[in-house]
Amino acid sequence: MKASGPAKRAYLVLRGVVRQLERVMGRTIIVWEAQVVPGARWFDFWLPGWRVLVEVDGSQHASGIMHGRDIRQEKRDRAKEALAVAHGRTIVRLDVADEHRWRQLLRAALTHAASASPRVPRIYYSPANVPEKLPHVGHVLTSSPVKGAYHLDKLHFTTPLPVEVAR
Repeated sequence: MKASGPAKRAYLVLRGVVRQLERVMGRTIIVWEAQVVPGARWFDFWLPGWRVLVEVDGSQHASGIMHGRDIRQEKRDRAKEALAVAHGRTIVRLDVADEHRWRQLLRAALTHAASASPRVPRIYYSPANVPEKLPHVGHVLTSSPVKGAYHLDKLHFTTPLPVEVAR
C-alpha cells in the first residue's frame, strides 16, 4: 500500500466509523485504491457492501493555479464523479483542510446515504471542497442541517432531479 499521509489518516477514521455503522448498515470491507468504475481513475477507498467510494483530496486539489484551484485537477475530479454516479456509486469527498471534521462528515454522509429512499447515488462534499458548479447532468447541489455533529453545521451533497426535470 503506497498511500499518502492524508489517505492513511483517513483510513483510520473511516475504519472506526465503518465499525460503528456496521451494526445498522450491515457488514462491508474497506478496499484501498480501487478502480471500480470503468473509465475512471482509481478511488482512494471502496466500501463494496454499501456501494460507497471515499476520496481524500490532498494539497494537489488546491494548488493555487486559478482561484486557489488547479482547474485541470478539478475537471478530472468532476469527470470521475460523473462516471461513478452514472454507475450507481455514492461518493464521499474529504478535504485535508477539513481533517478535524472527517469523523463527523463520514458518519453523517454514510448514515444519510443509507437512509435515502430509494437508494440513489449521491456525492457528499466536505465543506472545503464544495464545487461552485456541478457538471453532473441531472443532479443539483443540496445542503441539509446535521443534528448532533460537532463542528458540522450542514452536510453538502448532490440530489438527483426527477428524470423529466433533468432533460
